[in-house]
Amino acid sequence: MYSIPFRHIHLDFHTSGLIEGIGKDFSKDQFKQALKAAHVDSITLCAKCHHGWMYYPSEKFPMHPHLSFDLFGEMLSAAKELGISVEAYLSVGYDEVIALAQNQYLMRKQDQKLDSTTDFFTPGYHQFCMNTPYLGRICDQIEEVLSIYQVDGIFLDIVGVRTCYCASCMQTAQDQGIDPSDASQMQSIWEHTYIHYIEQVKKTVERVQPGIEIFHNSGHINRGRLDLMHVNSHLELESLPSGGWGYDHFLLSSRFVQHFGKPYLGMTGRFQFGWGDFGGYKHPNGMRYEVSRFLANGAGCSIGDQMHPFGKLEDGLYSIIGTIYQEVEAKQPWCTDVTAVTEIGVLSTESAGNYHIDGVNASLLQGSSDIGAVRILQEGHLLFDILSASDSFTPYKVIILPDRIALSEELENRLDTYLQNGGKILATGISGIKENGKLSKRFGVYWKGQNQSIPNYIEPCSPVISLSSDSFVMYQGSQEIEILEGDSPTILGFIQESFFNRSVEHFSSHYHTASSLDRKGPGMVQNEQTIYAVWNFFSEYALKGNLAAKYLVLESLKKLLERPIISTSYPSQVELSIMEQKGLSRYVVHILHGSKVVRGKNMEVVEDHLPVPASDIEIQVKQPIHSVYLVPTGEKISFTFVNGSVRFTVPSFTCHQMICLCYGENNNED
Repeated sequence: MYSIPFRHIHLDFHTSGLIEGIGKDFSKDQFKQALKAAHVDSITLCAKCHHGWMYYPSEKFPMHPHLSFDLFGEMLSAAKELGISVEAYLSVGYDEVIALAQNQYLMRKQDQKLDSTTDFFTPGYHQFCMNTPYLGRICDQIEEVLSIYQVDGIFLDIVGVRTCYCASCMQTAQDQGIDPSDASQMQSIWEHTYIHYIEQVKKTVERVQPGIEIFHNSGHINRGRLDLMHVNSHLELESLPSGGWGYDHFLLSSRFVQHFGKPYLGMTGRFQFGWGDFGGYKHPNGMRYEVSRFLANGAGCSIGDQMHPFGKLEDGLYSIIGTIYQEVEAKQPWCTDVTAVTEIGVLSTESAGNYHIDGVNASLLQGSSDIGAVRILQEGHLLFDILSASDSFTPYKVIILPDRIALSEELENRLDTYLQNGGKILATGISGIKENGKLSKRFGVYWKGQNQSIPNYIEPCSPVISLSSDSFVMYQGSQEIEILEGDSPTILGFIQESFFNRSVEHFSSHYHTASSLDRKGPGMVQNEQTIYAVWNFFSEYALKGNLAAKYLVLESLKKLLERPIISTSYPSQVELSIMEQKGLSRYVVHILHGSKVVRGKNMEVVEDHLPVPASDIEIQVKQPIHSVYLVPTGEKISFTFVNGSVRFTVPSFTCHQMICLCYGENNNED
């Protein structure tokens, strides 16, 4: 069983063959001192880089031409002498050493341009297709590394189900009678290619070092592909906020994987910009916040670095990491073997929608409904999991269907059964709405199609918290519904349309036309177990920051939940989670605040930690609480416990505060 590391370093070493003096400043003693100073318990070391060079004396493959000793072996030995576990890194998708000589194995787009870097005139890596003899080269490299060195696991990078029209994939299509112009038919080839790669790697590893950990990195955990997630012994959630992932990505990914029982790491980097950002350094407060976030969401911690070509770790950097990981080390006993406490399940649109996210860059636009749900629920201090279409709905008081959940017959039947058993549903947009559908009948509405007024407006039937207006714009428009005959749901809001849609002939004011203020039918309805809204509330918030959409969702969830687990006066920027250590009979409450600001071009950074004032908090629990104290100091906090509700005041803090709630006879308070 994989033992999750809490203080991991992912050490890249992607180095051009043109650079001389590789490793000339490497010192085993200095390497060890840096890792000791950083309080590291696990590390990923580079055996083969994106450029295709090996960093040990290989008998079959080219070692970096300017490396004169076994750098990988020396780093591995140093780590092992410190009792640090080691993952061997091998670049799978890239190998620039042979990119020109064996370009027939490179991935191709439909127009035959190269993947990743489209030609050989543009600097950058070129990706290889695993449906070629190149796969044999990869397996031979894995076998050689594992035959020479004893490691705890391997990290295989730049892999996944890839779109490819190389000669080999085209030949496979011809052999199988597949029309290569039909991407849906070609998908079967691409799926088989990846699964075959997984199987061949597994066979290779088990033949040489059976039982070690294997992680295949695609840069994004696809919420629609549990089969691809489970080929890994553990998960490493690559999510550098300033490197293209943003701060939403980790929270969304961790809330998706946290209920599967598979160990996982959160992976950020010391880089200000992105991987390989030499001389770019994130503020230590940013790293501290991101690492604290990992702990608050049940993850181990991984900080990425890239070693200078001369082979010396930066003492100052590793001292800074040490201050962060020393704090993690002190908190670690309250972060192991945890289970997230949740009350809401959000069905992911990436899992049950009608689209696929191709990596992290498309996540904001394509996955906007998922991101909007995460933002709203986190800011509302509600506890939730992100679900796949195949997950059980039973553990949750409320299931959210955000904006565009495509219903298969099987999924609709499962949701209908969930309602029959007393569950509750909040649905928005096209989710759950189809002609004569079971859920549509449960909502008490008949779907008529897309409302043609874009944007249009919502006229809520009761005031929206913090906002005082009679109607609010919804930029993406809405669906159009009728109340089913004989049904009498509570109407929570009406549709208002603009005077006209904006066009060359018809426009008014700067942006869009004002509401006509006339009601054009119901837009938000509540039945005993459901609330349905015709608007895309979640993507409205993700893409437009539409506060009315956020507050309407939170008000709806208050109606459905009746009594949320957490009640608090903390502002929306403060993040909360609760983890249970069942074996130790205790809950651990995490409270976080990172002061995010925008620097440069749309880059969120955390530079300062502002003090969070003391605040009251009330938590609903199943067991009587007999002790409440701060972690890791052990300072006792006065509390009251009445009718399953524990109340206490959290003192002022910066960045991250943990509070332990102890119950039962098996509790260990340290």
